[in-house]
Amino acid sequence: MRTSSISADAAFRYIRRLVLPGLAVPVLMAAALAALPQAARGQAPSAEPQRPPFFAITNARIVTVSGPVIESGTVVIANGLIAAVGTNVDVPPEAWVIDGEGLTVYPGLFDALTDLGLEQPSAGAGAARTAGATQAAGSQADGPEDRPMTYPYRAAADALTSDDSRIATWREGGFTTAMTIPSDGLVTGQGAVISLRDGEPQQMVVRTPAAMRLNLQGARGRGYPGSLFGVIAYEKQLFLDADRYARAMVADEARPAGLDRATYDRTLEPVHQAVAERWPVLIPGNEPKEIHRALAMGGEYGVATVVYGGQQGYDIVAELAQAGVPVLVNLDWPERARDVDPEADEQLSSLRDRAFSPSTPKALHDAGVTFAFYGASSPRDALENVRKAIEAGLPADAALRALTLDAAEIYGVADLLGSVERGKIASLV
Repeated sequence: MRTSSISADAAFRYIRRLVLPGLAVPVLMAAALAALPQAARGQAPSAEPQRPPFFAITNARIVTVSGPVIESGTVVIANGLIAAVGTNVDVPPEAWVIDGEGLTVYPGLFDALTDLGLEQPSAGAGAARTAGATQAAGSQADGPEDRPMTYPYRAAADALTSDDSRIATWREGGFTTAMTIPSDGLVTGQGAVISLRDGEPQQMVVRTPAAMRLNLQGARGRGYPGSLFGVIAYEKQLFLDADRYARAMVADEARPAGLDRATYDRTLEPVHQAVAERWPVLIPGNEPKEIHRALAMGGEYGVATVVYGGQQGYDIVAELAQAGVPVLVNLDWPERARDVDPEADEQLSSLRDRAFSPSTPKALHDAGVTFAFYGASSPRDALENVRKAIEAGLPADAALRALTLDAAEIYGVADLLGSVERGKIASLV
């Protein structure tokens, strides 16, 4: 049987709407490959295209991330997985072959913290109200069993919707993977690593639970905990309660049947699991004092801490390196407010923050701290702000790794994603 071939130009014309903005080379998205057989024949793709058993991209430059760059090689894809990659690769005779001459193949990019695929809170609903939340906004705590704005039982994987138009926008911008998690609450819920693909929501899930996220903003004016001090005390008590709960459950296993047993608690159970199973627990910290606090909290709680925010990490890289804690760097670099008097004086701290925040990734890289990126409002802004980090000294290959393999390692999915390697999911750009 002869292989079916399609030129890079023909393939590119068909999927040119997926070109990565601002990138100097054409981009192929593996997500579009299923429709290529019909495109090669000049036909419009049907609703259910005939999917061949294999695809092969040949004669392409392959940036594997995990190893050396292959200047001219082949990637074979079978059933959504990378079946082979290299310079001397046998292409199955039934494969659809894409001539990749002049193209570069990368791993798909990874947004390390987002709420893509989740229902957005309606305006005026309040920070404590979103899909899956059962506690009314503004409710107050009347006792230790009353836990306001605390949703560790809420799983992003159970709330996914494929109707989120942002998914296609980010996918067309080169992002094929994301860690999505609700953003509201003091404990926002359980995150999921998802593939930014079409199809049923359950088909998007790569791993769940992938993380738990903490916030430090209380419900001011709505009762305890409203202040930062109150929030920190409250979250510390939550983890102490989870530890006591876990010990009580273990003790119950040794008790004779019939005695009173500890009551299952849907809030404390996942908090205990996050500690025992070493889920990444995301704790906010942007300024040095906040990062110090995040490290102290994570150590006290006994969790696998991941600091998110991190823009002023340039001032605290030694402590981060010593702690061995990864950082999610917010790409929404600080800017001067547009509605202020241009003649007004600006605080030195603000000027310093604006000037040095894009240098944080380089400082983290130089110190050996693992980091990934998140926080941009669009894929175009994300890449533009990564370029600012490169202009501030971050090596380009380190930037790509932060957008791919390092993000996958932080969330424990590096065996599945983040590089162009045999056996991994074929999320390619």
